[in-house]
Amino acid sequence: EENERKRREAEEKKKAAIEAEERERREAEAKAQRETLERSRQVVTPIAKAARDVPKTKPPPFEFMVPELSSLTAVDNDVIKLCAQFTALGGRQFLHELSAKEHRNPQFDFLRPTHMLFSYFTALVDAYVKILNQSEGIRAELKRRKEHNAVIERAVHRWHHERESEAASAAKAEAEAAERQAFASIDWHDFSVVETIDF
Repeated sequence: EENERKRREAEEKKKAAIEAEERERREAEAKAQRETLERSRQVVTPIAKAARDVPKTKPPPFEFMVPELSSLTAVDNDVIKLCAQFTALGGRQFLHELSAKEHRNPQFDFLRPTHMLFSYFTALVDAYVKILNQSEGIRAELKRRKEHNAVIERAVHRWHHERESEAASAAKAEAEAAERQAFASIDWHDFSVVETIDF
């Protein structure tokens, strides 16, 4: 009888421990779900608000971003970027000295105005100069743009504009295709002369 009582107590303790573990697991899952829901609210709410209040204007172009050319090797791209950075720092004098020194080096042909990569190089120089010569207005604007909601608003604005542009271009292409098909469906050889006009 004593052994039976000890066995029941051990089973009850084991059962209580299992129930406590299960309760803790459920509480942890509920807490994780609440945290996930709260995080999703923090992300989704600003996106929904930004999607409701999308401006109808075209988003501003990227000021400090120059798209990289995929046809360049990594070394050539690095050389162009480094030259652009030092040109932004040193100015035209540095550019003239570098051009004079490297005029026979084919890796620096992009320094010639007639080269196809010269426009890429000058775009990089312009971007670096803007970054180096920031006014207080630009700094304040950059700080404002770093805010979480401002980033989301700009991203939604750009996405909305790109989606509308794609839809408009698709509709235009569809209309042009329908017009070409209608024009092609006319039998230009099946006609009869009704009257001749003499001038």
